[in-house]
Amino acid sequence: MPITDLVLNSHTLDLVFEKQNLNGGKRVYGFNGNFQVNNNIPGTLANTFIPNYDSFTGGVFIIQRWVTQGFEFEAGLRYDFKLFDAAGYRYSYNTEGSEITEQYYGGHSKFHNVTGSFGALWKINKNLQLGSNLGLAWRAPTANELFSNGLHHGAGLYEIGDPNIKTEQGYKWANSLKYYRERLNFTLDAYVQYINNYIYSEPDKTFRQTVSGTYPIFRYKQTNASFFGTNFSGTYHLTKELSYKFNASLIRARDLSNSKFLPYVPSDRLDQHIHLNFQFKNLSNAWIQAGHGFVRRQTRYKPESDYAPPPGSYHLFQLSGGATVKVSEQELGLNLSIDNLFNGLYKDYMNRYRYYTHDMGRNITLRLSYKF
Repeated sequence: MPITDLVLNSHTLDLVFEKQNLNGGKRVYGFNGNFQVNNNIPGTLANTFIPNYDSFTGGVFIIQRWVTQGFEFEAGLRYDFKLFDAAGYRYSYNTEGSEITEQYYGGHSKFHNVTGSFGALWKINKNLQLGSNLGLAWRAPTANELFSNGLHHGAGLYEIGDPNIKTEQGYKWANSLKYYRERLNFTLDAYVQYINNYIYSEPDKTFRQTVSGTYPIFRYKQTNASFFGTNFSGTYHLTKELSYKFNASLIRARDLSNSKFLPYVPSDRLDQHIHLNFQFKNLSNAWIQAGHGFVRRQTRYKPESDYAPPPGSYHLFQLSGGATVKVSEQELGLNLSIDNLFNGLYKDYMNRYRYYTHDMGRNITLRLSYKF
């Protein structure tokens, strides 16, 4: 007998009309629609995690792009609306565990908003570009954020939603610097964002006992939040066959309403790889790559606000390679990758299973592809 039995039917419709100009500019009109029907199948003998619901989301937009010799500009305007209708029952027992109380929950909700963006790209020279974008965004709450009340088996925790959650509204300014040369190219991104009514789940610091065990409780909440961060990605070609890749990212976030750190914000991390292309006998497109990743311990959190403090920093190593073999008139592709090469023990702050176990150990993947 399943603990959870759901049937979700989804239908999407996207319509886009583009009008191209001779100078490279264009205008785009479009519509995005999504209709979902979620039903809980009776017979599980357990409280439903989320109620039955019908959801319809639609949006219309227009985007205009202008192109000049040294600049590109783009502006967009969009209107979205969402209709949401939920209905479900929760069951609870009395202290003796005999009498069952049935409680109806759900309701009909409407959400809508107007958003827009404006961006510019400055082609400083043939090797250097600078882009900037200002945007307004929004997001309507989901079914689990509104109504979840049960054990989330996919995350190993007990989630409780809030039916009074409002839509998120965000204001973002993003900038990007891109540099291209024959041997060196990199992209540096920086952004700052303010989100009104930011939706997140927070550790409740209490537990819920179920027939399958005891689980930590997370509650969905809202606050006004700020985010800023940067990402760097670059590649340097030491030779035609040998290259070095480097990626790094950091993000900072604050709960402005309560003057504290937000929970579950990604830690600082960097990844680097050495990639070598080579030829060997009957092999073509042969390559080998060695990689290293480092994730720093998350120090931006409020002490005693979680069931366990953030795990420590960790290093991960990776090795992969591949080649193509000619088989008569066809091609056989071989690809082997080994993640967590040295089988290190580590826990990722963003993985809520860290309360129970370490993350995945050494993982070996072999892929074969055959082209007829």
